[in-house]
Amino acid sequence: MVEVQRGAGCCFLFCQTCKAILRAAKGDTAAATTVRCFTIPDCVPQLSLEEEKQLIQDDLEIAADLLLTNNKHDAHLLGIQSLAHLSKVTKCRAFAAQCILGGDFLPTLLSLVESYRMDRNCNNDNTTETLSVMEEEHFFFMHRHALAVLSNCLTALEASGELQHVLEQNEELCSVALLTSLVNEMAHASERPHEACYAVQCINSMVRSSTAVKQAACELGAIQALDSAYREGVCRHANLATFASKLQSDIADDN
Repeated sequence: MVEVQRGAGCCFLFCQTCKAILRAAKGDTAAATTVRCFTIPDCVPQLSLEEEKQLIQDDLEIAADLLLTNNKHDAHLLGIQSLAHLSKVTKCRAFAAQCILGGDFLPTLLSLVESYRMDRNCNNDNTTETLSVMEEEHFFFMHRHALAVLSNCLTALEASGELQHVLEQNEELCSVALLTSLVNEMAHASERPHEACYAVQCINSMVRSSTAVKQAACELGAIQALDSAYREGVCRHANLATFASKLQSDIADDN
């Protein structure tokens, strides 16, 4: 164990996680697995469902403004991190997912997942785009967060029973381009295990909700890519191994 760094997220949760990791590194496994849970006191007024949804919409507007800021990489990164946070920890996850995937965010998310760019048109130009090392690193992190947002949204919609309808209404979520990108992430799990984990979660949710997606994913080589992802997960990424194993079972059910 050399050091622990916070890449994104809540500072308090990072500190708690960091302490648990350091205790485990010292061999104190009992203390490392102890998680303190805090509840909101009854005297604190709770927001109604409508108030929660209004707050989500307000936060999404802020995230949209950040993503629309011209040539501001730090603002774009804050915007995509906000979407990742909203799609994961809010009480109304299905509502947030509907707003994200059914609104103006989707083209940007798909572009980041498929081509590591904010705008698909950038890759359709006749001129070759030259990026600095800093810009390449920026788009790498944007790509990872976009995968996280997509994974969180699909998982939330599947849990609420709405994913099948959303996939039927939105062909872009079932496109060959997106599925190809997700399968490619699984195939390169040895290089990008975190991205592969998000990709497996995305396909896992979709194949359980759509037979057409399951068939398309298999035709694009998902089974072979899954084998690679699972082996890599067993070696160094427990969540990847778990999700890959589930997806292997789901795909094998009808094959």
